[in-house]
Amino acid sequence: MLLFRGPEICAAQRRGGVSATGANRSAWLIPWLVDFSAFLVIFAVGRDVAESGGDMVTLGVLGALFSAGLGAASLVGGRLSDRFGRRRMIMAGLTLHLLFSVTAAARLYPLAYVVGGVSAGMVYPAFIAWMTRGRQASGARSAMSHTLILFCVSWNLGLLSGQLFGGWLFAFDRLVPIAGSFILTIICMGVVSLNGLHPTAKVVERVVTVDDDLRHRALAASFARLSRVANLGGAFSMSMIIYLFPKLAVETGIPSDVHGMLLAGMRMVIVALYLLMHLTSIWHFRLVTAVTSQCLAAAGLLLLVVAPNLLTITVALAAIAQVQGYNYFAGLYYSTAGSTDEQRGASSGLHEATLSAGFVAGSLAGGLVGHFAGVRAPYILAAAVMLALAAVQVVMVVRRPREGAMVSLETQ
Repeated sequence: MLLFRGPEICAAQRRGGVSATGANRSAWLIPWLVDFSAFLVIFAVGRDVAESGGDMVTLGVLGALFSAGLGAASLVGGRLSDRFGRRRMIMAGLTLHLLFSVTAAARLYPLAYVVGGVSAGMVYPAFIAWMTRGRQASGARSAMSHTLILFCVSWNLGLLSGQLFGGWLFAFDRLVPIAGSFILTIICMGVVSLNGLHPTAKVVERVVTVDDDLRHRALAASFARLSRVANLGGAFSMSMIIYLFPKLAVETGIPSDVHGMLLAGMRMVIVALYLLMHLTSIWHFRLVTAVTSQCLAAAGLLLLVVAPNLLTITVALAAIAQVQGYNYFAGLYYSTAGSTDEQRGASSGLHEATLSAGFVAGSLAGGLVGHFAGVRAPYILAAAVMLALAAVQVVMVVRRPREGAMVSLETQ
């Protein structure tokens, strides 16, 4: 049965008011503010530990604690948001996010990272499910893809802002970026309170047949399983950039402001790839594009091992960044398109949890390898893991004839 917009909802949308999700346009500030505030703290803590003589194991453990909290909260929080409501879960996560800043300011870094991870895990699956309600996924620039690109651009701009401003603010004092994080979280809570105050209206933006919708959902669910394997490898390597690269930056004499600009540059690469993927469908249900992206990232990791100067490091980081952009957008698309509205919180939570598992493993393993074999050694391990998991994905498709047939049919 087809559902159509009511005249009162259409009028509200024309005035810039309520969207199909019950939220107005200011809701897209939420991911930006959450990641902006989180990465102000993460940058300040990582740089403080590195400059204070902390070793690679310490940095790795801290990163693993954040990711473990994020993964566990994503699994539980996503399911709870399906049951108790999206906005309630987001507000609860933001309340906990304030404690993240407070504990970091007190240099209770292990506790801070657990709290920060849990708070983020409570926010994101609920937000994704909230904003994708009633969206159709078929087509390169579908309503689902439009929603996801807004989400991805928002949170990546937040991460970029956190890393860039974190580097500048840290030059004054380590507490300055942490204080900024606290203020941004308060602002974010205000934005959430202004959204979702109207009844939710489920909207189908275009006419689709039941068969088309079910077929697309089944195919997306199949590729979601492949994307979760890719998530592990991409997050494994990216965790080393976020949590372990500060040590390499300090040892190679890269100042904090340039360090922040390098990380911000990686975000620009990621956002550019999101936009490209949103505007095209060539990557839809094609394993070859995913494997190519992973191989390019592995090459970047190996280049980082031997990079002699800042320019080479920049090129290596760009090659690594693109796989994070590809994996995240593809995985998020398949996870949301392959689930119903009522299950989307749980599906989005599982997507975030696989990323977190990769971050935990990468942080811990990279920290240990870096401690015993040098600051560049973890990137060799990351490249090996990336290539091994790419091979696993190929084997998964080859050994599942039905899935292989679906891929061939879709790409003809």
